[in-house]
Amino acid sequence: MLKKLLKYDFKTLLHTLLPVYGISLILSILSNLFIRISKITPIFRVPMALITGLSILVCIGIVFITFIIGIVNFYRQTVKDEGYLLHTLPVSKNSIIISKLTSLIVMEFLSLIVTLVTLTITVNLDPTKIIDVIKLVIERLQDYKFTSFLVVLTVLIGQITNTLLIFVSISFGQRHSTNKLLYSIIYGVVIYNITQVITTVIYLPILLNNKYVDALNETIPESSILNIMLIIAMGTSLVIGIIYYILTKKNLENKLNLE
Repeated sequence: MLKKLLKYDFKTLLHTLLPVYGISLILSILSNLFIRISKITPIFRVPMALITGLSILVCIGIVFITFIIGIVNFYRQTVKDEGYLLHTLPVSKNSIIISKLTSLIVMEFLSLIVTLVTLTITVNLDPTKIIDVIKLVIERLQDYKFTSFLVVLTVLIGQITNTLLIFVSISFGQRHSTNKLLYSIIYGVVIYNITQVITTVIYLPILLNNKYVDALNETIPESSILNIMLIIAMGTSLVIGIIYYILTKKNLENKLNLE
């Protein structure tokens, strides 16, 4: 049943995002065209600047738009009218949460790729130069392979945790009979601030340790120190994410109060 849920969630997100991708691609092509034309005649410099600015704005906003659409879908399909159908299906709450979370994270990654491609087209970058820059970065990071891996993993887990923060806030908000969205926002602010206090307490020994403070002040800190800090950050985020997940699951199982 999880596969069917994933298929449905991906289809729902793609149905909304494909027009956004299409608009971004059209704007990037127009921007590229006007940049080329403006080099020949200055008449097109003003429209070129406007279209390029709009294209860059849309490109940068694609990932954020994806996140918002995913959250709106979660809210609409789990605690609004559509929730009556979803929660009567022979599917566990684990499958519902995993499907919503997985589809959103994957689509955010796809949106990031679309952003990079459209930005490349927009500003008329030479793809070979981009490849050369990537190769240069990889060469420079040879001594930081494990650190680079930890950075990617930490960012991924952090994004999953941030998404689960919204999920758990919505799940708490739906426990109220009225003003569910308002309560969801309030819960989100409260939970976020509690999490920040806990995180600060965990990081306090590092912030008070001169060894780590001095390392952070260096242009390129030692990989061993960076690894320790990244592992702590990743571990903290993972534990918090698991707590968010468990609370979301319990709320959807025991405290449903659908609109």
